[in-house]
Amino acid sequence: MVVGVEIEFDGVTIEQYARVMEMVGAPAGGPMPDGGLFGWVAATESGIRVAEVWESEAAFRRFVAERLIPAARRIGIVGEPRVTFRDVLGSPRPGGLGC
Repeated sequence: MVVGVEIEFDGVTIEQYARVMEMVGAPAGGPMPDGGLFGWVAATESGIRVAEVWESEAAFRRFVAERLIPAARRIGIVGEPRVTFRDVLGSPRPGGLGC
């Protein structure tokens, strides 16, 4: 089931986020990791907010455990983000997410 993921990460900058995403092979403006459909990131007063849509919660969790966390740790990011999952009305279609 398609899932929306909201991530709030205090103390992390856009630059750190971009570096980690480069390290995992998913650079800004490039393709999402396997299972990811689309997303965006923005700076907040306390860090960053990421909003993404994934094919499933399991695909997101696998990416985080296998690739994202190890890369983040390598550049010194050690905190834990706040992650919220949301049911998304829509399904993956060529060219984007459609209802």
